[in-house]
Amino acid sequence: MGKNEGDQKDNAIVKVYLKFLKIICRVGLWLFGVNRVESYYLCDDEWPKNIVSNHISAVDPFYFISEHASSFVAKKSLRKDIFVGLSVIALRCVFVYREKFEDRRIALESIKERQLLVQDKKNNYPSFVIFSEGTTSNGIQVIEQKKGAFFSLLPITPVLLIYDYGFLNPSYDILPFSWWLFLICANYQSIALKTYWLPKVYPPDPKKYPKLSEEERINIFHDEVSKIMFQNMKKYNPKAPQDIDDYNDWPGSLRIKTEFFQKALGKIATEYLSKEKKRSEYK
Repeated sequence: MGKNEGDQKDNAIVKVYLKFLKIICRVGLWLFGVNRVESYYLCDDEWPKNIVSNHISAVDPFYFISEHASSFVAKKSLRKDIFVGLSVIALRCVFVYREKFEDRRIALESIKERQLLVQDKKNNYPSFVIFSEGTTSNGIQVIEQKKGAFFSLLPITPVLLIYDYGFLNPSYDILPFSWWLFLICANYQSIALKTYWLPKVYPPDPKKYPKLSEEERINIFHDEVSKIMFQNMKKYNPKAPQDIDDYNDWPGSLRIKTEFFQKALGKIATEYLSKEKKRSEYK
């Protein structure tokens, strides 16, 4: 068998696996209580896309995989994970270390390289999703975004995830995973997920703004996308506060969820968070 025939066979196997994975993730959403998914595509029909999305819960990747078999930024340790290792490789995720400053610089270069490949539609890469807030929020509004997704200065498609829940807010994944998993699965068929794929946002044109430095263009691009996502969250999410106009003023971050968790469970929460931090550093 020639090399090309072998590659074609491997690609066919991966395609079949990804179709299977999309079905599994859709079933996973159902098991997690998401009985209705409504996707509103306000963007163009050009695929694949470089995407930035708000991040609410561990459920979020299930949506993007079930919808478009999208890739993500993932820890390198996940490649060897018994449960998700094969899936993150098949999805062609970008694997990074995140502990040291040098690791972050390399991660940033890897992200820029992948965004360029997606933009140029090369090598059949899937849409690339970055949860640009850098952590999960409480889902009510968008918090301040990190700038890593904007360093490439390539067009970005913002996506908003909005959960409508009756019993348990899926964002409470600060709880120990086994607790959260039990509660979310007990939340049978009581969550609706609405997603809004907003129009593509372009970085400042260097020809139009020749005096701007690259850093200034990145800052303007980051600020523009953040404002668009923040204002559209106010428009589409009925729970979003209407009296806050600046995304920098919204504090609905993981820090608040952590404080709530610690106050509610005291010593149990402190010991759990300390153990999780050490486990993360070890990986």
